[in-house]
Amino acid sequence: MSTDHLIALSRKAYDRLARRIAGLDDEEYHWEPAPVAWAVRTAPDGTTTFDFALRPMAPVPITTIAWRLTHIVDLLREDRCATVLGLAPEPDSNEVWIATSAADAIDNVDRAFATWIRYLEATDPARLFDAGEADRWPDRFTFALHIIDELIHHSAEVALLRDLYAATSPAATNTSVVELASRGFWDDAVRAVEAGGEVNPTGVPASPLHHAAGMGRLDLVRALLAHGADRDAVDDEFRVTPLVWAQFMGAHIGGPNAIGSDHAAVIEALSET
Repeated sequence: MSTDHLIALSRKAYDRLARRIAGLDDEEYHWEPAPVAWAVRTAPDGTTTFDFALRPMAPVPITTIAWRLTHIVDLLREDRCATVLGLAPEPDSNEVWIATSAADAIDNVDRAFATWIRYLEATDPARLFDAGEADRWPDRFTFALHIIDELIHHSAEVALLRDLYAATSPAATNTSVVELASRGFWDDAVRAVEAGGEVNPTGVPASPLHHAAGMGRLDLVRALLAHGADRDAVDDEFRVTPLVWAQFMGAHIGGPNAIGSDHAAVIEALSET
């Protein structure tokens, strides 16, 4: 047994978080999504504070992105990440890493993750199933999985908070055809096309026709084609046309995701010359 799989899973979770917090600015970092939210605050005397309480009554306060990222930083580098794995904590383990700016927070996350990886790399693979904290963890492997699970689920909460913040912005009420199609708002996308929205936008990973074709949305495909959508456009990632999206997804999508789809009819519509 080695720690390679634990390291690989940790990196996958971290890479996903890093992509989701790219471009985070200070306003969004401190945005409070509810009237009562846990946050990172600056006290009148200039010190930085971190809202916390033991066993708060339900519902537990929702948090800011600043709070959640600070929590991720702490869980990745706290003393027990070393001691439970049979290691000595790093010299800076007693420092409190709490950022008042988004840029510093992203840097803290990066440095804390590097600390976690160093602990995993230093862990003796032959002792992964030795007992950890006797009152809580049956072994070191289980503890490592717990920390990775914490990273994954708190990162998902950060991602959701970013989505909520974006949904409250003025730009969210003025979406383009491609934005509507990429998010699966099919009827709204059709109305946007009929109102004169751009059907062949530039600088996007995939066209509205790609999104409509991939999901088999015949009404939107017809509306887009009627308004001059380019059926020969290729997307940035796979370098294929909307027809190929329809053919591939028609053979693979199923379950509730396929409700309302008609890939056969879409393929026929896109194949017409």
